[in-house]
Amino acid sequence: MSSRPNNESGAAFLLFVLGLMLVMGSTVVLMASEVPIATHQSLVLAQQQYLQRARERLITWYKTQAALLDSAGSGSVSPVSASGLFAAAGINERWNAQAFISTEQCQTATQGQLCYRNIWVAVPATSGAAPTLTNNVFQPGSSQYIEVSGQPIESLLYRQSLDQLDHLVTRIDAGYAAYESSGGVHNINLDWFAPAPNSGCGVPNGVGPFNCSGGGFESISNVIPSSFTAGNRATNAWGLPVTANNSGSPANDVANPYTMVLESALPWGGSLLATAVEPM
Repeated sequence: MSSRPNNESGAAFLLFVLGLMLVMGSTVVLMASEVPIATHQSLVLAQQQYLQRARERLITWYKTQAALLDSAGSGSVSPVSASGLFAAAGINERWNAQAFISTEQCQTATQGQLCYRNIWVAVPATSGAAPTLTNNVFQPGSSQYIEVSGQPIESLLYRQSLDQLDHLVTRIDAGYAAYESSGGVHNINLDWFAPAPNSGCGVPNGVGPFNCSGGGFESISNVIPSSFTAGNRATNAWGLPVTANNSGSPANDVANPYTMVLESALPWGGSLLATAVEPM
């Protein structure tokens, strides 16, 4: 009996096995080559997610610390160091992350100045140029990074504080209108913003419901009745005092039109002012 068919089938099987081994070997090599790529992509994604979480924490932290961070004025160094920023803002330091904080930047605003800082957090690459900050110019190099600008944060607090003063002036104006409608005499020679002459304020023609500010600015809670300040705090959006003056410059308690001046302190110095004017 001939063994040729068995030899042929054996050879075919051997070729099949060899082909299968070749395919499997190629697959293993391909998979091995893809592992570093997949690992690198996962690392990049994880670092990006870390940086975005850091950005969210920094924004929240900046909002609560705005008065402290920007209290020293233009060109000043941050009271919180770059090395202490992670702990202060509650950020876990990973992948040798670095923080960079600009000096205080100031620009002209509606009243006074608006001041803020910029903050960067960078994760350096394993190779390539390192991130740097020189003269408030951030160079990321080969790093991944995020930036948090204090400008929109401080702008919002500035607007909220200015709106608070405007709202108080509106309440005071409404109070005068109510005074007149209830039978009060419209006499431009009477100072409605000053208390009665026997109050010791030194204003001889005062007829108003207010307390005396003592010749300067005093907390609004000590000068203005609570009926005018309902819904308003005695502090502004930064937590700094809001004050009122009805007896002394810059308020006018000497001649009509009489005025009361409200003041709201700015963290970096100066203040916001709003003036209530007695109708002529």
